Amino acid sequence: MRLRLAWFWLALVVSAGLRLPGMWHDFWFDEAWSALLVREGVTSPLDILTRLHVDNNHPLNSLFLYALGDRSAWIVYRIPSLLFGIASVVLAGRIMSRRGPARAVVAMILIGCSYPLIVYSSEARGYAAMIFFVLLAIDAYERYLITRAWLPLTTFWAAVILGFLSHLTFVHAYGALLLWAAYEARTRPGDVARAAGVHSVPLLFLLGFYLLYIRHLHVAGGEPAPLLAVLAETVGAMVGTPAHGVWPAAAVAALLVVVAGGLRSIGRVNRGLFVFFLSGIFVVPAFGIIVEFRRAGLIAPRFFPRYFLVSIVLALLVAAWTLGEQLQKGGTRRLVSAIIIVGMVLAHLRQVADFARGGRGHYHDALAHMVQATADPNIRVASNSDFRTGILLGFYGRYLPPGRTLIFYGGTSPNVREADWRIREDLEPASSVPRELDDGRGQRFRLTGRYSFYGLSGCQWSLYQREPRR
Repeated sequence: MRLRLAWFWLALVVSAGLRLPGMWHDFWFDEAWSALLVREGVTSPLDILTRLHVDNNHPLNSLFLYALGDRSAWIVYRIPSLLFGIASVVLAGRIMSRRGPARAVVAMILIGCSYPLIVYSSEARGYAAMIFFVLLAIDAYERYLITRAWLPLTTFWAAVILGFLSHLTFVHAYGALLLWAAYEARTRPGDVARAAGVHSVPLLFLLGFYLLYIRHLHVAGGEPAPLLAVLAETVGAMVGTPAHGVWPAAAVAALLVVVAGGLRSIGRVNRGLFVFFLSGIFVVPAFGIIVEFRRAGLIAPRFFPRYFLVSIVLALLVAAWTLGEQLQKGGTRRLVSAIIIVGMVLAHLRQVADFARGGRGHYHDALAHMVQATADPNIRVASNSDFRTGILLGFYGRYLPPGRTLIFYGGTSPNVREADWRIREDLEPASSVPRELDDGRGQRFRLTGRYSFYGLSGCQWSLYQREPRR
């Protein structure tokens, strides 16, 4: 018992420590936009649902931003995500503890050391909360199936409601939960009415949430990316491998082997749980992709690895199931399982270390560089990305020294020729850039600094200063 407790605390402390470095990174575009939306557009909590009809608004996260108030130390806004991220590690262990201590410890290790979950647990967005409520919904629903008590039922209702308020991709988990309930009702005809009662409250909430909020949403800000590239990056993030070269194929092979083994093991024990994991990892997200393409029209649908976080979390739980099972069997199986676990952890930790160093971008440093290199009180800036750069400059403008003013010219501004600086935005980390730029109006700009980022969140800024007119 003491050894198990020691493993529990070790996994928890390490997972918390791994999430701390990202707390001090610069706010990137999505975080800055969320903060500005709340700061400029919300005067009461109800405004979050009735006025902020843009997909960058994650209602529960926006509520936290509103409650915390206008603060210059942006790390404060990331504290809720940090707490949700750490609590998710505990919940993963709790869920798997019903299958034995080995599976519980492996689940805590895999969830605790997962590179994408570490990134989003240190980011002022709704993803960490969504992950927490996915795990809470699973735990509560399982406890309800065992006890039929009111406490786990009301906990399940609260988890589903707060999960949708955290981020709409919670639908991947809830769709799988509905299929789980449908399977149980089909195999046990007497459970049909009970299943309808269990899901009546979440479905009624969803109806109201759709009418009040979802149907008014519009998509803005994200750049379309090829679906296969996004899926390769998602699988790489799940396994811990880079998303280039031979790594995506290796990651897919490793994932299929481990997840297939876990699903087979789960299917032998609990067919309903098998339906849930299969649906949550593959079926519901695939259905969502098809729906997005069918309704996309002229605008290409936007996908990002973060939209598949439910699949990542559920796949890690399935991996913990099968790897923990092999650990308990001993012998060669224990050795192979231990090697796989250590390999996954090391792969993720390498990514985490690169993320800790590279951050989500260095926008504050870039702005400080322009301040230092500009003699005029006014810092005149243009960019190749008006919207995103404008949002980031709007957020970081408050950190300018007294007496300095930031003026941003959009690409169509008649005064864009007055810009002394051009910010080139690149969405790929460590993108190569030219040493000089021509703005198309006869003005030359010289590269003076490049501020990159690493991984899943952020963008690279390259600063170009206008050469003196001849």
